[in-house]
Amino acid sequence: MDGVTESLINLEESKTFGVKDFNLPLIQSQSQTEELSRDSRTVDDESKIPMEISGHLHFGNCFFFTLDRNIAKDALSAQKLVKGENVMDFTCNYIFSKKDLERAMKFEHKFLWKQQQHISNFCQSEEMNDGKNRSPTVVNFNEGAVHLLPTLTNDSRYIHASQINIPYGNFIIAQGPTKQSLIDFFRMLWQCHVRLVICLDPLTDPMTCYPYFSFKKQQLVKVRERFSLETRESIDTPVANLFVYEAVLTNMEIRSGINKRCIHIMRYDEWTDEKVISSVLLIKMITVMEVINEKRRKPIVVHGSYGIRRSGIFVITSLLMRQITETHRMSVLNAAIAVRKCRYGVLRFLTDYRLVLQTVLCYAKQCNLIKNERKFMDAINVSKE
Repeated sequence: MDGVTESLINLEESKTFGVKDFNLPLIQSQSQTEELSRDSRTVDDESKIPMEISGHLHFGNCFFFTLDRNIAKDALSAQKLVKGENVMDFTCNYIFSKKDLERAMKFEHKFLWKQQQHISNFCQSEEMNDGKNRSPTVVNFNEGAVHLLPTLTNDSRYIHASQINIPYGNFIIAQGPTKQSLIDFFRMLWQCHVRLVICLDPLTDPMTCYPYFSFKKQQLVKVRERFSLETRESIDTPVANLFVYEAVLTNMEIRSGINKRCIHIMRYDEWTDEKVISSVLLIKMITVMEVINEKRRKPIVVHGSYGIRRSGIFVITSLLMRQITETHRMSVLNAAIAVRKCRYGVLRFLTDYRLVLQTVLCYAKQCNLIKNERKFMDAINVSKE
């Protein structure tokens, strides 16, 4: 097998940006950062720094470190990750035998194919014009997509939703249900054993999110005599405009056995495209979610209208806050890449990335991991520019 193929194998196996490998040490405990210098780093430390990063933000001594621009430019070149080889050697190795050539070509093509996202299921849904997608331009990747199990003849496997299940959180980022996809939304809640839904849409317009539960106690929403969701309680929270509802999801297809489950719905109605929330408020919302979730590993559904901007910010920030809590480290870029590989359009605006960065810095400060107030404010101000 030629050197290029071997390099691809090594690159595939190393999975530098693997979903489970958040190793970028943007935040460390003070005892770790006070003595940290470029000369004293171990080989291990160096190996944990992704090539793509042109600089780090360290706290403790609190300093900005920027790599040479030429190095950063080289690091961004995917071609330079693969060592070149002599053309004659490459040719001889590549066509050593027909069998080896065929195997090498298939492997390399498979590797290339796996590096991109695919939208065939979304396109098929669009062709059927079934009203389950809010926009033909907001696609749903096959990779990471939630696939439903049909229980009736005409049931669809498709729903505009993506699952991100990693050590720091188990989330399903979903499009807010349309009238046509409401039954699929309930099927997803049941089949994925969802116990908590984060609703980031005001639920004032059925065109942005079809109402799937009632704000009033003892009222229910029923779908095709198959599912119902009855609101039992409304729970107060210390956060303004943040409401938590306790509801009972009933699967009427189950004639005998347990067909009811208690779920909670957390709704915030003041986060819109025109009105961005603050870092402090986002931290409070995620903290309330953690209290409700009680460290369960069941997936948490997060949705707005399209399930892109607000949902992506909420999920990525939550992952990073959990990582900071458990490891005193955070990997902003790796977390963003992991989610973007599964969900189209997440953090496509710089303002969204800024909000995530500001929020996790504020949370790290709350955790007493950033002790230098002046440098902390410098970092916050830089992220606002």
